[in-house]
Amino acid sequence: MKIAMRTGLVIVSLVFGGVAMATVYSYRDAEGGVVFTDEPVAGVESTVVDPGQPMSVPALPLRAVARSVPANVVITGQSQEADASVVEIAQPLDGEALWTGGGDVSVVVDIEPKLLAGQDVVVLLDGVERARGTATEHLISGVFRGTHALEVEVRGDRDQTIARSEPVSFHVHRPSVINVGGGMMHPALLQTRRAGDAVAGVAGQ
Repeated sequence: MKIAMRTGLVIVSLVFGGVAMATVYSYRDAEGGVVFTDEPVAGVESTVVDPGQPMSVPALPLRAVARSVPANVVITGQSQEADASVVEIAQPLDGEALWTGGGDVSVVVDIEPKLLAGQDVVVLLDGVERARGTATEHLISGVFRGTHALEVEVRGDRDQTIARSEPVSFHVHRPSVINVGGGMMHPALLQTRRAGDAVAGVAGQ
């Protein structure tokens, strides 16, 4: 039986049950990966693994190792950020049209698993950071009319990106006002006023 481990760094301890067990050998293959086997390979320099001595080896990510390593191998020391979070934007929905007077947009994020210590949620609107913190709900103000792209990232304590959501596109509709004679008038009222002025002009001819 052979076990090849190549990616990442974990601490592997060989735990032996029972009084007697076959000798375990390790060697590096042509790609530089560490291979464990219970049979020495002819023509390859192998090392006998001490069952009582933990050792550092290049290894597969945690989930892959769990499927590949037999029951007598225990995996410890996995980095907290090895498994990136899954980030999804729950609000606004992709393609949603938002009607807002002040340009306020509520952003709600689903994150699995929960944030670890030192991690932040970063909200990016059109590629620009607009909110940051540990909360999963953020309010962005002053969003202009038009179509916008929204993304959310989980970042670590060194501001490195750990996970990123799929982008969401949404449309903002805001009431428009037009300055008329020093005052502000809604476009619908302005159109009515212009129609009335036109009628009065025709009647006066």
